[in-house]
Amino acid sequence: MNNLTTETVDDSATVKLITIFSLVYLPGNFAGTLYGMNFFWHNDRTGKIVVASDFWIYVVTFIGLTAITISVYLVFVLRNKKRRKTVSDRSSIVHTKWA
Repeated sequence: MNNLTTETVDDSATVKLITIFSLVYLPGNFAGTLYGMNFFWHNDRTGKIVVASDFWIYVVTFIGLTAITISVYLVFVLRNKKRRKTVSDRSSIVHTKWA
């Protein structure tokens, strides 16, 4: 039973890590898809990749969407912690009342 608990905690930590990476990278992916990534092109004369002068629009969108996504995630996490604490407090009160 102890081994199963340890595996469950390890799996939970892995899922949490994947969620955090998704919170950071998915908004940038969405912004790139939204704009079609037309901020780069290849200069035929020099053979180099050129960055558009309005690349800042992508950066601002990426940072803004990431901030909104992380804020919403934190709100949900804090609400769940508060609800769990309230439910556990109620259950301990009910449990001691009937004991």
